[in-house]
Amino acid sequence: MGRAINYAYDTRLVGDYGVSRSVAQEEAEDLLNTAQDFVGKVKDYLDKWAEQK
Repeated sequence: MGRAINYAYDTRLVGDYGVSRSVAQEEAEDLLNTAQDFVGKVKDYLDKWAEQK
């Protein structure tokens, strides 16, 4: 997940500031799906952690 988040961050920088390269819609959708998966995993982890308290 760490590599995917780093890649998403780098791609966001290209999208925001890149002049020589643009981000394709398909790539942006893949990154969005990865981000949603990440958030879901963090939520599951926190829910399990909260149950243990």
